[in-house]
Amino acid sequence: MNIRAKYKPDLDAGYEGVTRVVVSGGESSVDGSVLNISNAKSVILLTRTKKILRPLRRPGNQENIQKQLALIAADYDGLLKGQLATHEAIYDRVKIDLNASASERAKSNEDLLDEQKKSAVPVTALWKGSSTRPGLVSFSRSKETPPDLLGIWTGNAKAGWGGFYHLDANLNLQISQGNIGDMPEAMEGYFKINESWRTDFETTP
Repeated sequence: MNIRAKYKPDLDAGYEGVTRVVVSGGESSVDGSVLNISNAKSVILLTRTKKILRPLRRPGNQENIQKQLALIAADYDGLLKGQLATHEAIYDRVKIDLNASASERAKSNEDLLDEQKKSAVPVTALWKGSSTRPGLVSFSRSKETPPDLLGIWTGNAKAGWGGFYHLDANLNLQISQGNIGDMPEAMEGYFKINESWRTDFETTP
């Protein structure tokens, strides 16, 4: 499944994505733009996206992304193990323990938020789980650009401000965990885009 999206009209940039569907057992068929799967033992969706920072009228990257996805073994346990190894190594660099009990940590965010609204003191399980590091790790892997503002993570084709780059509090909040969380691999894109804007900074009041 392929997607090609463009940011708002005055920004000649966007992103492309490909999802590879791996069905085990059952039956699958395509009817127009609809994929139908029934009685499957498992379904794995392998997705990869790539930003486009050049004129969109040129040929895209979908074939390259398809080739990259074809090389990935559709082994859920193996993929999960790889993700854990990568992400845990990053998360374990900085830790904080607010002494929330195991039962409190097992509660949903909705329940914890409801408790916090009724409490005059911090609900430690909510504070413990409110870190943005997982999101930052996921959407800041590009060495060329930082996380865009909202962008493809909203599930909305008409994201606010075009979902593009803005050097304001929103961007600073998104990348703040990269500094205090000792995540240099999440900061490279932020440095890169600031360097690319350096000449403009010299003349813009």
